[in-house]
Amino acid sequence: RSWLITLDLWVSQPGSVQGTEGGSVTLPCFYNSTREPRLGSYTWVKEVAGARLELSDGTQEFRGRVSRAQDQSFLRERRADVELRELRPYDTGTYRCLVKIPTLGEGAGNGTWLQVLKAGESGQPRTPGFSPWLWEGRWGLVG
Repeated sequence: RSWLITLDLWVSQPGSVQGTEGGSVTLPCFYNSTREPRLGSYTWVKEVAGARLELSDGTQEFRGRVSRAQDQSFLRERRADVELRELRPYDTGTYRCLVKIPTLGEGAGNGTWLQVLKAGESGQPRTPGFSPWLWEGRWGLVG
């Protein structure tokens, strides 16, 4: 009996990004898939004490400070970026990009650590030693 492992959808995002308090930062996210997507959606979440806060204008902590990639960028360029403006110290944390394509399933990046620095401060990025870009996908077994 032989097994074939396929990766239908995978998502990549950088291990860390830095921004300055009061400034803006783009959290980049790219996805790739085995087939051309016609429909799909994406969400960014901030992981906080075992819970997930959606990074959107509908979440009080981020209201009025979030811009998303255009729909055409999402489908054609396979970008799922989000911009966060007027950065605040409590924005520091881990953000995860979640992509859903109805015909392929869901994929999630491994998370981006956002470090918000005070103006004039320099920080050390918190990046994993093995790769600046992380990815995770949906695996399927065919037998």
